[in-house]
Amino acid sequence: MINFTSKDRYDFADLQRLVEVLRAPGGCPWDGAQTHLSIRRNFLEEAYEACEGFDLDDPAHMREELGDVLLQVLFHTDIEREAGRFTLDDVCDAECRKLIFRHPALFGGEAKSWDEVKQQEKGQTTVTETLDGVARSLPATWRSEKLQKKAAKCGFAWESAAECLGKLEEETAELRDAIEEGVLRRSLATCCLPRSMSPHFCRRTPSRFCMTPAKNLSAVLAQWNRPQGRLAARWIRSPAGNCFRSGRSKRPPSKRTLPKPEPNTEKRTYIMNKTELIAEVAKKCAMSKKDAEKAVSATFDTIAEVLCAGDKVQLIGFGGFETKAREARMGRNPKTKEPIEIPATTVPVFKPGKALKDQISK
Repeated sequence: MINFTSKDRYDFADLQRLVEVLRAPGGCPWDGAQTHLSIRRNFLEEAYEACEGFDLDDPAHMREELGDVLLQVLFHTDIEREAGRFTLDDVCDAECRKLIFRHPALFGGEAKSWDEVKQQEKGQTTVTETLDGVARSLPATWRSEKLQKKAAKCGFAWESAAECLGKLEEETAELRDAIEEGVLRRSLATCCLPRSMSPHFCRRTPSRFCMTPAKNLSAVLAQWNRPQGRLAARWIRSPAGNCFRSGRSKRPPSKRTLPKPEPNTEKRTYIMNKTELIAEVAKKCAMSKKDAEKAVSATFDTIAEVLCAGDKVQLIGFGGFETKAREARMGRNPKTKEPIEIPATTVPVFKPGKALKDQISK
């Protein structure tokens, strides 16, 4: 028999004692075997059931489900007490300190906004740290809503749908530029092709198969219409290096060991987009993102206007922006391979300054 006294009415201390008895040696085997992760789902279920009681405004339901939530708190705390990391008193102490800190005006401090208090409490000094503070365990739509609200307070807010649409078009333009510059081609070729296409079936040596990523994608697309290319597409290389076919046979037709592609050692270059540039400017200039976006956009617009007028922008030490005329020339249609005439055009050119070159070369 366990050492626990029956009463007509129990209090909080009794509940805490009962949890300790259930988890102690000689108590309930199931309770004693549980861990934080094994009853994580139980915690969520009890919280949702308590919320249902709030929605129904049912006192009996709320009393029962709040008791289950309290049981979960005591259960998890007792697991930590047994591990020697903290006790229920430590939890209460930390919560009291948090409440006092978050209400400075009531406890002899200076009145502050809720966001300022939270950022000071968590040590958040940047927008990124503020957004990282949103729990990743929240349901996806709920977390998305919280992230959007925090981002709006940092300057990512628009007064009308038209302004929001303009921002969407700007990001779409950046994506289009990235595609044209080959950034996405390199990512797709590097991440997908070595695992989905075998150089054995493409009749390619591993060295040719692991060519520069930008050429890799074009080569495989060209291979697609060839018989061996279509055959290769039916084979998938697993992470363990085995090959499985999407048909009845689960083995390659040959017992020969397939040559493994050489690892792609090309260094991936980080590419900062306009949004990230605005965030860095806002951080270094101690301004809001909205003001930083105006400053950056005004800089870009001014440079574009000068270049459109046929003039040059010279920034001593950094570099110069100018235009260059390209004569008409003959090219080839990438789809039909037929010759086409490329008309004359004017393109912008950037020439880095000596100080910038020296800084990069270090």
